[in-house]
This record gives sequence, structure tokens and C-alpha cells, in this order.
Amino acid sequence: MARVQKNPLRLLTEEERTMLERLSRSHHTAAIIVGRAKTILAVSTGVPYTEAARLCGRRSGEGVARLVSRFNQHGLTALQTRPGGRPPVVYGSAERNR
Repeated sequence: MARVQKNPLRLLTEEERTMLERLSRSHHTAAIIVGRAKTILAVSTGVPYTEAARLCGRRSGEGVARLVSRFNQHGLTALQTRPGGRPPVVYGSAERNR
């Protein structure tokens, strides 16, 4: 039996659903964004997080839960990759003047 989800997916607007369906079928978009769109669509149909993770090639439902939480807060921008791991590029005065 599935556990109760702490942060369930909010209802999708028609525009969001259309864009998610378009992204999930795209051959020109980055694979990570396509996978995230498929995951959100699977969760919107009522599939539990662990099952949505398995269907979309993820390892655990925790990643799906974090994606859903981010989607609830930021909408479609949550599908985009975020910068990570490296320090920001800092230019010295010589590079800026050039």
C-alpha cells in the first residue's frame, strides 16, 4: 500500500498540460527535460511516485517527490536544469576591460 504523499501534485492548468505533453514527445529537447515532463504527466494521472519513477527510468520516488515539490512552486521552469557544482566565473579587471 502506498504512503500518503506529503506534497501532492497540484492541478495542472490546460496550458501546462499541453506544454508537458509537447515536451514529453519532443525529439529536439534535452533528454532530462523530456524525462521530467513524462514524470510530471505520470504523477498527474494518479500514479504513485515510486511507480512514476519506475515508468520514467528513475531510481527512487524521492527524486520524483522533489521534482513535484519544485513544480508546485515554480511551474514549468522546474523542468529546466539548474546550475550546480561549480563556482561562478569571475573575471578580473583585464578581462572585463577587454
